[in-house]
Amino acid sequence: MEEVVKKKKGHGFAIFLLCIAFALIGAGASYYYLTVYMHQGVQQQTNQQEEVKELSTTGVLVNELISRIDYSNCGMNADLYKKSKTTVNEMNEDYKRLLIVKEAIGKRVEKDITFSNEDFDNAANILFGSTDKLNDQTITSTCPNIIYDDANKLYKVDQNAPCNPTDCGTMKNVRYIVKAEKTDNNIYIYVAVAAFDEIGKKVYNINDSSSVIQSIDGNVFDIKKDYEKVNNYKYTFNYDSSNNNYIFKSIELVK
Repeated sequence: MEEVVKKKKGHGFAIFLLCIAFALIGAGASYYYLTVYMHQGVQQQTNQQEEVKELSTTGVLVNELISRIDYSNCGMNADLYKKSKTTVNEMNEDYKRLLIVKEAIGKRVEKDITFSNEDFDNAANILFGSTDKLNDQTITSTCPNIIYDDANKLYKVDQNAPCNPTDCGTMKNVRYIVKAEKTDNNIYIYVAVAAFDEIGKKVYNINDSSSVIQSIDGNVFDIKKDYEKVNNYKYTFNYDSSNNNYIFKSIELVK
């Protein structure tokens, strides 16, 4: 009888050890799954999220997006380049109006240019995705001024304030698109920008009118060759599915 009890105890202990072994095997399999397959899954997902397509820097889309956010190549353009980063919500409202007016007018060159509130709103939507409540105002910071006719709900060029918006004097900003990238929802454009004094033959950092770049000889200045010596900015545009368009999000100094 005592011998039978001992045998039963022996079998029980063996079963206990077998259970522990199965538990360890299961734990090991779970650990392998978590550390290998889950890691691979996360890595694949990360790679998919970070997939970037390079765009042509001379392509129509890239150059059009940059042109939309630049009113003129005169002077230092502090509205774009003075801060280390400017988002669409932080951009100066008068400068936004300049851009919207330029977009609304397009390439029209006739003397008596007029455009409606609807034209203004459509242009704002193309640039920023909304009107930002910037309409219904006379715009005096343009060249020439844009007068809002409240009675007829029209904007028109002020013919009494003629000027030449391309007359920059001696200082102008020079740009070179270094590279452009596209993800599922964004386009990133990297642009080298400098201020160039055509008379004095000096090159300045675009964010500081007092900082002459001594390492660049203004007599042979070529931004395509000297782009690494000047300020570089990253423009970010978000895809707007409502109108199948890319709208401005931010500009930031990267170098």
